Amino acid sequence: MPRFRPWLLRIGASGAALALQLGAAFAQLAPPAPNAPGSRELAAQATAPSGLYAYRHKLAQYVKAKRHDVLQAHFEERLAALGRGETTDVAVNRMFVLVGRADEADAGFFDQWVDAYPGSFVGALARGQFHLHRAWQGRGNKFASETRDHQFAEMNRWLPLARRDAQLALQREPRCAMCLALLIRLSMPMNLHNEARDWVNQALAIDARGVVAPLAYYESLDRRWGGSRDAQSSFVRMLELAGHAPAGTRLRAELETDAIDHRRWAGAAGAGTGLEAARRALAIADTYNGRYIEAYALMSLDRHDEAVEAFGRIVEQFDSPAEVFTNRAHSYAQLKRWPEAVRDLRIAYEDFRSPWAFEMLVRLAAGNSGWALRTRDGEAGELCREAALKGLAKAMTCLGGMHFFGTQGVARDLAQARQWFARAAEAGDAQGMMDLAQMCATGQGGPADRDEAIRWWLAAAEAGHPQAQARIDGEMSAWEKWRHVHWPEWVERSRGWFGVVLKVLSFLWGR
Repeated sequence: MPRFRPWLLRIGASGAALALQLGAAFAQLAPPAPNAPGSRELAAQATAPSGLYAYRHKLAQYVKAKRHDVLQAHFEERLAALGRGETTDVAVNRMFVLVGRADEADAGFFDQWVDAYPGSFVGALARGQFHLHRAWQGRGNKFASETRDHQFAEMNRWLPLARRDAQLALQREPRCAMCLALLIRLSMPMNLHNEARDWVNQALAIDARGVVAPLAYYESLDRRWGGSRDAQSSFVRMLELAGHAPAGTRLRAELETDAIDHRRWAGAAGAGTGLEAARRALAIADTYNGRYIEAYALMSLDRHDEAVEAFGRIVEQFDSPAEVFTNRAHSYAQLKRWPEAVRDLRIAYEDFRSPWAFEMLVRLAAGNSGWALRTRDGEAGELCREAALKGLAKAMTCLGGMHFFGTQGVARDLAQARQWFARAAEAGDAQGMMDLAQMCATGQGGPADRDEAIRWWLAAAEAGHPQAQARIDGEMSAWEKWRHVHWPEWVERSRGWFGVVLKVLSFLWGR
């Protein structure tokens, strides 16, 4: 770490000259096509109220359509704006990250993009971000101790490709600080910590006001990668002393928010303290972490109107992950704004494959949302059927209920209802157990079976269903309780030869 100080001080003294050199380098790019319809559409979408979520979808549409000409023109326009000081390297780098979040099937498109513009680094950097994204997708989202060998192997299949692309981009444009930032991000999973120190120095020499490369290096100093909070704090102080105000200010705010652990808040007092800390950090710089902690604190304090607005600002300003949409859905639901809640849960499920969002969609459709309001959303039939076929127990109960009542375009079919309740019960859903028990007790959808009804009442009570014990107390006779509850308990507690005799008698009795 001491090797930073002379570099940083020299860089800070020549910041203005380097910024002019950066602008000149970007001015040498191929002339942009500002009148291209696709490029205009992307530029308009990037600043639309719908935010970066819709912008990412627009980028993905051009990837699917294999329109690298439109993307090249749009990216060159924004790079030229960066050279003129009209935007930030954070905003421009975000475009590369967003376009890189493509499917594996789109790999060929990025190859075409690189080959179509041999004099430009744009396609190579975009492909590098694509390969880095695929690496993290292959790695999964679990802790290292829970990650399997084949997942690490999948990650390691893509990482060298991302590094190759970053190096190719630097060959095409040696003054590409964002290409060095990509190499720094690769240093974390590839264990290239010494190289990362050189890369961040090179990036600061290229762009003294740049934030992307210092931010990547700051993240590489996290404890997860063998660093420490002290190392991060030291790096921030060095940036500030060297006069790198944009990076130093941004990372100072990151340092403040990293100290807030919203997962350990203790009730309203903890959330209130977290809200104050988040707003202190936001007063330093506007960051995703600061905005997210602010919105999460408002939600935790049941200030849901404010929370919805705060999560909305995140969606407009940042490339938002699944938890932003699921948490905003929770606040919408608390406000009983069900269409918006369903919309956000669908985004979290369809775009991010969030299992929690999918389960909450099904609970909402089933009228068992945990939000104290029964509703029959128009998508209930589709959601429950899709989820039931995937094996989600709550969805099986939902589909059984639609067959039982004949709702959501499903014909009333008691036999089908009983079958779905049985599958839900076997899968462990307490409500499915109760519904199956009721149909067995009354002979709906099949033969009446009192013993089977009692078995599922008992199972539902053990699973914690709040009404199951009332059924047991109110509908089971003393003889049934002795036979189905007390006798099995007596047999289970018996030991030795006497227990063997009782188990044999229990078996014969059951026969």
